[in-house]
Amino acid sequence: MPRARRVSGDIDSNKVPYSVVASMTRNLAMLLNAGVPIASALESLAIQSQNRGFRAVLVAIRNSLLEGLSLSQAIALYPSIFREPYADLIRAGEEGGALDSVLEKLAQHLEREQQIRRELLHAALYPCFIISVAAIVAVLLLTLVIPSFRDLFADFGVTLPWLTRCALLLSEFILSYWHFVLVCCICAVAFVSQLRSTPSGKAILQSIVIKLPIFGTLALKGSLARVTSTLSTLLTSGVPLVTALELAGRVAGNPVIERELCKIASGMFQGISLTEQLSRSSTFPATVSTMVAVGEQSGALDKTFTILSELYYREVADGVRLAKGMIEPIAIVLLGIVVGVLVLAVYLPIFEMGGIVQ
Repeated sequence: MPRARRVSGDIDSNKVPYSVVASMTRNLAMLLNAGVPIASALESLAIQSQNRGFRAVLVAIRNSLLEGLSLSQAIALYPSIFREPYADLIRAGEEGGALDSVLEKLAQHLEREQQIRRELLHAALYPCFIISVAAIVAVLLLTLVIPSFRDLFADFGVTLPWLTRCALLLSEFILSYWHFVLVCCICAVAFVSQLRSTPSGKAILQSIVIKLPIFGTLALKGSLARVTSTLSTLLTSGVPLVTALELAGRVAGNPVIERELCKIASGMFQGISLTEQLSRSSTFPATVSTMVAVGEQSGALDKTFTILSELYYREVADGVRLAKGMIEPIAIVLLGIVVGVLVLAVYLPIFEMGGIVQ
């Protein structure tokens, strides 16, 4: 058997966007449908690719094919770029003699996955932006505006309101220990980044996200859309149901769903039906178990999961629009409160002194 060889040097998967892989898959499917040999198709796609790292990977995959490896074997050398269940689907297409149609389904799956990632990212970006603006405005007021009033307040010779005293103390803390605050912020960002780079850390962060209001529901529906779409693509491509469940669990992006799908796959080995296990599960909504029951009875589980994936994709899109409508006024009010409280802290003593003079 030919020996698999990776491309020399490390390819940073973060520099190969998900959209690049999805576009390549779509173009490869079109070329194979047109009758172009797979090695020639890969060579053409490598020449057209504007991503240098991905171009090197495509050239290495083509060379592996010329050395006798199958496409699935060559792609499996780059799991950080071609994530699960990419190689498994390609293998199923090779074994079934329908690589072009499997690539077409895989391209659709990747494009939907990209769409749902974009939807969830848009839902999270706006509140993050507003919170960042509120934090920047608060820091500017505390470090530039409030300190200029400190001497003026001292000349009043009166007891300052508690709100003003709190603002002055916070301003003094930031000015005196700004380097400590900055280091803490950098360490927090580095810690979260390091946490995201490990499987266990990702699981912890995902467990936190799914418990958040609004975003937790969106993340859960996004995971269900991802799982049902993956199952639809795998089953349509001829992958056995138990294997498909295990693979779908690994790409769920949700540790709870992943554990539940692994448990269901194990139960199927013991002869427990998929419908029975889904109906007993508290993780999956009743809609899933009801539709899967119909799919099992009719022998059309792949179509059932296709319908479910479309349902959850629509729910995610609607949920994102609803979340934006809810978060926008809340974020604006939050920003107004932050600025208003600090401005009030500055002017309260002035108003009180005006009352005393009168």
